[in-house]
Amino acid sequence: MSFTLTSVSSAADPAVDCGAAKMKEAGKYANCRLKADSKALKKNETPDYSRCSSKFADKWSKAEAKAAGACPSNGDEATVEAAITTCMGDVATGVAPPPACAGVSIGGACWFLTAQGDDCDTTCAAAGLLYDEATRTYVGSDGTNANCETVMDALGAEGSGAPVDINSCDNGYGCVTEFGDRARCTDPVTDSIAIASSLYRICACSP
Repeated sequence: MSFTLTSVSSAADPAVDCGAAKMKEAGKYANCRLKADSKALKKNETPDYSRCSSKFADKWSKAEAKAAGACPSNGDEATVEAAITTCMGDVATGVAPPPACAGVSIGGACWFLTAQGDDCDTTCAAAGLLYDEATRTYVGSDGTNANCETVMDALGAEGSGAPVDINSCDNGYGCVTEFGDRARCTDPVTDSIAIASSLYRICACSP
């Protein structure tokens, strides 16, 4: 009795390789985000996902480029990243729920309107919390007018509508209201101690 051996081609399928590579990178991205969450929780700070996102984007584009159009799907990096971000965010908050916010919770931060003439350190301390850099990055000098307006409205700050950008303030006030006029000081950089007797500041605080 004789047998005929038929050779099976071992040539790689670019579509399969691309799909497998994307799954691998999606897993790494999810893991990277949770590691950032874990680190931030231990240090009581805001998670930094920038390294995770940049590496994910780079590896994803390389997988698509290598497949030369043969991937089962193309140009879906943002969609997949958003899905993972939502999923991992649910995991992180489920495992370690953030403390209840005594102010207004927006954009992952707890917001307060200062008393007239108070700084953010004083306001946060009165709530048993610490100053949070979201004061600068979300509504202040590195934030946006839209965010400043949203938080102001939620806190019932004086005035209405979007704040006016001012790039020549005498201190790092950030998002403020004065006599019903809303403003966002973009220069100098927003800090926790800026104070003026007539201003109400918008401050983020955290445990």
